[in-house]
Amino acid sequence: MRKTTVHLVQIAVLVIVVGLWQYLASRSETLFLAIGTPWSVKNHGVIVPGVAQWLASWATNGPVPHGQGWPDLFVTLKEATYGYFLGVSTGILLGASLGSSLLIRKFAAPFIAIANAFPKIALAPMFILIFGSSLSMKAYFVAAGTFFITFYAVFGGIRTVDPVYLRSGKILGASRVWLIREIYIPSIFGWVVSGLRLTAAWALTSAVIVEFLAANSGMGYVVNFGQQSGDLAQCWGGLFIISLVALIVDRSLYHLSKHFSAWRLK
Repeated sequence: MRKTTVHLVQIAVLVIVVGLWQYLASRSETLFLAIGTPWSVKNHGVIVPGVAQWLASWATNGPVPHGQGWPDLFVTLKEATYGYFLGVSTGILLGASLGSSLLIRKFAAPFIAIANAFPKIALAPMFILIFGSSLSMKAYFVAAGTFFITFYAVFGGIRTVDPVYLRSGKILGASRVWLIREIYIPSIFGWVVSGLRLTAAWALTSAVIVEFLAANSGMGYVVNFGQQSGDLAQCWGGLFIISLVALIVDRSLYHLSKHFSAWRLK
């Protein structure tokens, strides 16, 4: 009953926000030119399509200016997926390797902080210069952005492992493999899943950003051309699609984490 109430309130808030958006933009020329409208509206005697009409055209492979429809989304998902798995796997391996040793952890800490301080978005032109506007360049850029989120999740999770458990296991003759399987992995699982959820959203964002700068396909390309041509319905529609995909991925990872961490409730 409580979950149903929450969902109903969420839907009500969404309806109110969209209704206010439509009302305010249709009443103010400035707001109309700045944020567009969710539904079509008549402006100076001309019917201007809204975000909903653009999304319907996009979903049915209708006429989408400066885009190809579903293939653009698949391009962005491919770039984000390749970069996501590359960044996550590298982050987990290095985070576990550096975090499991106190001496190495103290030695590497300042270098890690310096590397993490680099603005990842500002590195995009360098990636384009080195790798060109290829799929691999976009995957590497996404990986660079997602690496540190996963790395710090694993790195920080290992630091929270109670050393009493480790000493007790060693006294009882536990092997390194046993310690990893029975102590390290259960202890850092929650940290890793949190990192994976943040990383998934950032992977999509990074793919869109690099498509903004150098691409002739993808959702970033669609949004960029919508902005340049003044087509606000296309801008908001492209951003809505990316946000919806990010929400689906986040909810999927959330339910996956609940499934694998159910033992904590026992």
